Amino acid sequence: MHSAGANCNGKIWFFVNDNVDVQVVSDTEHEITLKLFLQEHNRHMISTLVYAKCDDLERLQLWDSIYHLSTSIDIPWMVGGDFNVVLNEEEKIGGTPIVPQDYEDFAFRINSCELEETSFKGSPFTWWNGRARNDYIFERLDRMVVNSHMQNWIGNIEVEHLSRTGSNHALLFITLGTDIPNFIKPFRFRKFWTDHKDFQNIVKDNWPEDSEGDPFLNFKKKIKQVKGALSAWSKVAFGNIFKQLIREEIVRVKEQFFEEDPSRENRCILQLAQAEMKKHIHFVEEFWKQKSGYTWFSEGDRNIKFFHSIANGKRKRLQVKRIQDADGVWLENEEGIAQGAVLVTDEYNDMLCALSTEDEVKKAAFDLKGESACGPDGLSGSFYQACWNIVGIDVYKVVKAFYEGHTLPNSVTHTNLVLLPEKEVVQQFTDLRPMSLSNFVNKVISKVVHGRLDKILHEMISPNQ
Repeated sequence: MHSAGANCNGKIWFFVNDNVDVQVVSDTEHEITLKLFLQEHNRHMISTLVYAKCDDLERLQLWDSIYHLSTSIDIPWMVGGDFNVVLNEEEKIGGTPIVPQDYEDFAFRINSCELEETSFKGSPFTWWNGRARNDYIFERLDRMVVNSHMQNWIGNIEVEHLSRTGSNHALLFITLGTDIPNFIKPFRFRKFWTDHKDFQNIVKDNWPEDSEGDPFLNFKKKIKQVKGALSAWSKVAFGNIFKQLIREEIVRVKEQFFEEDPSRENRCILQLAQAEMKKHIHFVEEFWKQKSGYTWFSEGDRNIKFFHSIANGKRKRLQVKRIQDADGVWLENEEGIAQGAVLVTDEYNDMLCALSTEDEVKKAAFDLKGESACGPDGLSGSFYQACWNIVGIDVYKVVKAFYEGHTLPNSVTHTNLVLLPEKEVVQQFTDLRPMSLSNFVNKVISKVVHGRLDKILHEMISPNQ
């Protein structure tokens, strides 16, 4: 052991190996923050060790200290220990019921510092008051949270709640994963968000009022703002929808308590836990239902041999030397054939180039599949269709600007290129085929063009073609 130390009141101790250099950044009665230089990795990280007060007013000092630290930290950071407060109603059984006022300061500070919970295994509760029957209390008071720099550097971080031995608190055993590339998970809109009572208000409050200027730039700014707001809101409103095993264990524990003491209070507690688990099962089902929309790319139209045959030269290029026009006159030179091939009349051309209407754009947007795979902006058709009364006018302005002759910017035309396997086992690039995923607003423009062409193609192409 290279060094050891404690915070100012001797309540928090730390021990450091000889290949780690330590510098104390902050030292209070609630926490001690260390800047660690990991010689093996040749990089720094911050570790904040917490032992919070039991009184909620005294804990405010801790929340302020953590927030002050967060404003100056731009390297990997982990914060952990005994926070002496739960993060939601699920994290306590027995005793006085939890109300939002008990934990909202803690939850707000975690979110404002952009800290994320780590996954854990073991009992969902880290503290027990040591009593049984009607006097028991189980709570999750100990946890580990990290910033995005820590997640991107370490990768998988897992906390195991060990057995409570020699203390009424469980030990936290932290396992750090292997290095992963610095990758920021892209935003993805989830359709089940639209079922939440606050969804429309979040979009409305974060979709700025109309402003003059470039409609493409205005649209891009609004998309950016609403995505940030939805990301932050979803963490609070839904949390991690995949912590199903934890919720199942909570239900089993509460079932056991109800069997031992089938009181009305325990029945209500059990029913609330079961309802919460069912709600999150619904969220997970909706998530995978939306994800299954991707399967139509891999299980859909596979009749692409024709296009491959063209690319590979398996069909000879047809060469037209003479052709009859609609009046039966033979056209035998290139100029005559070119003029005879022009089937778009001035009337058709005016219709194709006319400025779009709001109704036409709305119909195109709602004719598209809402749950189809989204493009680089992460917003599927479900978002636009659910919030059309808020965002529809801006989509219309983008389409209108396109028909006015403005060049579409990259924020509209960018696409994600996905390689989909054509064989069970992929060994070569030829075993993959590319699929382009466009932003929804770009699909709307294409749909408007398609709708207009559909009105005249039957007069330009015979049924046999």
